[in-house]
Amino acid sequence: MAPRRDVRRCRVGCSINTVDKLLRDAGEIALPYHDEHVRGVKASRVQCAEIWSFVAVKQKNRATSTPATDPTASDCWTWTAIEAQSKLLISYLVGARDAEFCADADGRSSRPTDEPSAGND
Repeated sequence: MAPRRDVRRCRVGCSINTVDKLLRDAGEIALPYHDEHVRGVKASRVQCAEIWSFVAVKQKNRATSTPATDPTASDCWTWTAIEAQSKLLISYLVGARDAEFCADADGRSSRPTDEPSAGND
């Protein structure tokens, strides 16, 4: 979901809380549908991307930071795999930087997926 500040910029004529709830509800419905139906994608080319962010504190600052006591506070990666021609989102994951994303993308595509290129560490 888009960060809350981006939703605030939209002028839709209703409460931001209504828009926020609608987007969350739509995501809850779309998640199992995508998981069940996006399988065996015949992709000629798969584009993978990674986006780095952090939750509460950057990993390199955990030792000296107050929020470091929260186990979820650390670096966070958003991974996406998109079929290049149709732009179908094959796989997505928000989490640590590990091989879990590639395993999921490989399971959904009929073509092996290369690991994303190294980002800004």
